[in-house]
Amino acid sequence: MTEDTVNEGVGKTRREREMSALLEGARAVLRYKKFEDIARAIFDKCKEMTGATSGYVALLSAAGDENEVLFLDPGGRKCIVDPSLPMPIRGLRETAYRTGKAVCDNNFATSKWWDYLPQGHVSLDNVLFAPLILEGKTVGLIGLANKPGDFDDDDLHIATAFGEFVAIALHNSQTLQRLQDSEQRFRNVVEAAGDAIVSIDSSDNITTWNKAAQDMFGYTEQEALGSPVTIIIPQHYRDAHREGILRVNRTGISKHAGKILDLTALRKDGTEFPIELSLTKWTIGEKLYFTAIIRDITRRKQIEEELKIQNQLVVEQSRQLAISELMISIAHHWRQPLSAIGAIVQNVEDAFDYKELDEDFFHDSTKKIVEELIYLSKTIDNFSSFYHRDKEKTLFRIHECIEKTLLLLNDYLISKSITIEVDIEKNLEIEGYFNEFSRVILNIINNIKDVFDEREIKDGHIKILACRNTHSGKTRLSISDNGGGMREDIKFRIFDPYFTTKHKSRGVGLGLYMARVMIEKNLNGSITAQNTGKGAEFIIEI
Repeated sequence: MTEDTVNEGVGKTRREREMSALLEGARAVLRYKKFEDIARAIFDKCKEMTGATSGYVALLSAAGDENEVLFLDPGGRKCIVDPSLPMPIRGLRETAYRTGKAVCDNNFATSKWWDYLPQGHVSLDNVLFAPLILEGKTVGLIGLANKPGDFDDDDLHIATAFGEFVAIALHNSQTLQRLQDSEQRFRNVVEAAGDAIVSIDSSDNITTWNKAAQDMFGYTEQEALGSPVTIIIPQHYRDAHREGILRVNRTGISKHAGKILDLTALRKDGTEFPIELSLTKWTIGEKLYFTAIIRDITRRKQIEEELKIQNQLVVEQSRQLAISELMISIAHHWRQPLSAIGAIVQNVEDAFDYKELDEDFFHDSTKKIVEELIYLSKTIDNFSSFYHRDKEKTLFRIHECIEKTLLLLNDYLISKSITIEVDIEKNLEIEGYFNEFSRVILNIINNIKDVFDEREIKDGHIKILACRNTHSGKTRLSISDNGGGMREDIKFRIFDPYFTTKHKSRGVGLGLYMARVMIEKNLNGSITAQNTGKGAEFIIEI
């Protein structure tokens, strides 16, 4: 056997040992879960392959200026260094960190690096440092020492390879830790959520069930997890739910994902209750999942029902008030015509008693009575149409609506010496409910005339202006007066229901509230009020 043959066999045996050791290192990455255990197993194999008897694995500190030792193997040599002392990045370690390459020194005891060792450090004959590199940056070292004989290039190569394994294990560990931290944060958020959070898989089984879900539905987490989600779905929804799950599994499309739905849910005790549910779907690999955020809206529904009843009462009271105002207005408008009819009848009776009733006098008197009766009939028609609810929106001119409204108030305004100034373009139109808009104007003017009466305003003046904003496209109508304005402490409450500063005989505080309701809900506009220099101003924008 020649010398070359022997060397070839030795080299082959070493390569086989190296390959076997590297495979062991790879298996260690897969076998162990904790990074410290993986690093120790790889270090031990690296130490065995290089022949080193001492060493450590260390990671770069967060500040990037020190080594933080993960573990130290003195190899049976005495080491009395205080473990709390820092291990700065200097000497031969610094070279490994800076270059990102394995380095060694086989005469360490006589090298310039010796002076960097603290007192009591384990004696070092030779040293080798292999970097742990992640994403191009050295993040730690494998340190090996005290090999009988010298470290050689093969040792540098094998230590570098094992360093890569440790770096991979560190990357996996950090990634796993981030995932665990993320999962824990998610769990903390889910558990702290006030709404129920429920996830299911494509088989319709519950995979996530937080504390709020437990409180809401009555099932513990142990009872819920793995159970079909139909345990919280009322019977009348289950067929539709199953069809939806099948459809999404088949097509991947959910028609409810991303939407907020009002539904009813089922508690463990069998009671149903209203919920608000938002749904999303997501995947892990090829597995499909759904997550629902569920809010119990029982109290909201109760409040909505209470508000609905209250609004119905308000509307009914407003209707009754409107009827009362109608009767008062009709009575006011009928007083003079009825007095006139009474006077004509009296004149006819007197003429008859005094034998003065001839044909001309009789026909002239009946003609006057008919004229007054026609006026009374028109008054009824005007008022009844005014309080009649429009069925559909129409396009109408604002000045015509204002004129009709003022006609109803004409006698009162004249009797109180209240002047009206109107500045409205003749062709200015809006789309809405004519009679409702007229009632809004009437309610505002009634409020103004009540202020005039209460404050005994002489020479009251009301100004009505309307124009279209060419920039916004909105129509702006303002009604202002010289009644002294609103008190600062109440001007933000005047549109509230049942708010009034007047005596109960003058109203219950619904006029301006109903004006706001009609403007906002039925005419899609807004109404506000503010003080001017002389009085109050009501502004309507549609």
